[in-house]
Amino acid sequence: VRLGVLVCIVGGAVVFGAWSRSHQGDAQSTGKPVEIAKGVTYRYVPDGDPLVEGSHSEVMALEADLRAPGLRVEAVAENATRAQSGRVFGDAYTVRDWCMRRHAIGGVNGGFFGSTEGSAKEVMGLLMTEGQVLSPGRKVRSPSTPSHLIVRCALGFTASGTPRIGWLTSDKNGGVRAVNRPLDPTSNQLWNLRSAVACGPRLIANGQPMVTDREERLVSPRALPRTFVAYDMEGNGRFKKPRHLLIGVASQMTYAQVAAFTQRYFRTVHRSECADALCLDGGGSSQLVCRDPARRSTPDAYLEKRPAFTTVPTALLIRNDTP
Repeated sequence: VRLGVLVCIVGGAVVFGAWSRSHQGDAQSTGKPVEIAKGVTYRYVPDGDPLVEGSHSEVMALEADLRAPGLRVEAVAENATRAQSGRVFGDAYTVRDWCMRRHAIGGVNGGFFGSTEGSAKEVMGLLMTEGQVLSPGRKVRSPSTPSHLIVRCALGFTASGTPRIGWLTSDKNGGVRAVNRPLDPTSNQLWNLRSAVACGPRLIANGQPMVTDREERLVSPRALPRTFVAYDMEGNGRFKKPRHLLIGVASQMTYAQVAAFTQRYFRTVHRSECADALCLDGGGSSQLVCRDPARRSTPDAYLEKRPAFTTVPTALLIRNDTP
């Protein structure tokens, strides 16, 4: 994971200058969501907006209404295979290429990655697609305190497309289990997921700010490009379920600032509370792509709202399978 993080941070300096050029026209639609597809909107939040109070950052985000017919969000990978070393490598593409290959409405980069072999990159941590665990999620020993076991945060989706965030491991039977805390967990429960990708740290848990960067050994105090995922809930009691899923990129925020943004966003836009949030890979890997709403009849017309030259072995994509 250290290697993946290092690549992101170093890469961030290379592509950071492209940030402002990627959304020069977005300021005209500030505060006004742009419909990209049925149930999917794009929003640009400039530096200085009340939603990003306390930071000097811009945010680009896609919101998916999880009640929209046929709409689903999923973690994707291709040709993820285990090398003789035991490490898992998958084909790597930019998010724009991922969107084109999967005919997606839009998407962001996925989890951490490590070394490169040809055009493939190493997947770090849990990866599950089509109901199959391709890269295991394990308890790992803390590099600074080997007596402690760490579980990294992950984003998963059920067969019906419901998002879930938790500290996840995989078991020998090919299942995925959520543990009660990231450091030295004491209990777990089986989660029935169709796709999942590990990253972290967690930012919001059960409606409360909970930045677990220290517990997950992912401390990164500087304001950097951050890719994030968050959702709110609707209903009451055991009938509560996620309603709006937000995936986005902040140009330069700390983890705490991203957590605060997700809370303000849902309170302001939907008068709801952010139920859960986590960070995906950041730095130079942070990229957001969506279809051009002015060219909906052209399936390969995409806007690179946050361009990047970094290829990634996993991505988070929004799709609509309605004919």
